[in-house]
Amino acid sequence: MLLQALATLEDALVAKADEGGVNQELERHFARYQKIKALALHPATGDNERKAALRQALCEAIRMVV
Repeated sequence: MLLQALATLEDALVAKADEGGVNQELERHFARYQKIKALALHPATGDNERKAALRQALCEAIRMVV
C-alpha cells in the first residue's frame, strides 16, 4: 500500500515539475527521497527498517508535492 502511495505521489511530482519547473530545493528533496526509497527497496534491509524507510520516503514525497 505504501509503494502504491509513493507511485501516485511520484506522478503528482512529475505534474508539479512540468507546471512549475524544478528548483534547487526540489532537487535536494528528490535526492534525499531517492536514497531513502533505495534503502527501503534493498533486499538486505530488515522488515522494521524497511517500514520506517517507506514511511520516511512517503513524508519526503509529500513535502515535494505540497
